[in-house]
This record gives sequence, C-alpha cells and structure tokens, in this order.
Amino acid sequence: MKPRIAIRNLHHGTLGNPLPFYNYVLGLLQSGAVTHLFFEDVLHGGKAWYAIRKQYRFEELGLDHIKIILSSEELNSECDILLSLDSQARDFSPAVKNFKGLKVYHLMDYFWGEPLSKKVARLQEYGVDFVLSYGSPDRYDGYFKK
Repeated sequence: MKPRIAIRNLHHGTLGNPLPFYNYVLGLLQSGAVTHLFFEDVLHGGKAWYAIRKQYRFEELGLDHIKIILSSEELNSECDILLSLDSQARDFSPAVKNFKGLKVYHLMDYFWGEPLSKKVARLQEYGVDFVLSYGSPDRYDGYFKK
C-alpha cells in the first residue's frame, strides 16, 4: 500500500511569497508521492493556496490528485507521514506533537533564529523521526556534526 504523505504548511516551501516552490517540493508534488496538504496555518495557507490556484493549473503542479486537510484529527486519520518544510519555533504545534505517524522535518538553514541545540531538543520533544536538509551538513559542517 502506498504511504499517505502530507506536506504541512506548503507555503513554507517556497522561494518567494508565496511562490514558486523549491524544485524538490515541486518534484514531490508532481511525482504523486504527496497525497495530502495540511494547512494548519489556515490564514496564510489560504492566501498561498489562492495564489497557487490563480497562477498555476493544478495538473502542472501535480495538485489535481492531492486532498486538502485543515484539522489535526483528519491528518491523523488519513496520513501516515507528515513532512514539514521548516523548523522554526513557530512551526511546532500540538498537531505536530500529536501526529501518530512518521514525522519528517526539513531543517532548511538550521542556524536561523536560534542555536541548533535548541532545534534538536525541540525535534526530540515533538517526536520527529527524521530530518532532511540540503547541502549535506551532516557530512560537511562541523557545527552540525557537533
């Protein structure tokens, strides 16, 4: 059975406000791997969603097969994996902590806003299973390794 993957607050995975998407996010959407979009930040997520619909055809982004969800209850009942596109303090919430499936966080530029040690403690507190990042900091960055 194909895992049901939700991207949380898709509008955080953009280069600009609110678009375009990073290439790897667009690739995930177009590949059919993502089955749901979870907009916890309904106000900003709604604005981003409106801009997406206005600027693009759903088919070209791969959004024609994706379900939008707005509640943590629906997230838990319909999704196996939650992918969050940034790890700022504002992006940790009860919906993340209470999600029962696999949690994956993109660290983005992990040094923004606070020391990495605080981010790591929060990732552990919220039960995040995996992190991903660009640039292989686990391999090339002494601060990240420490």
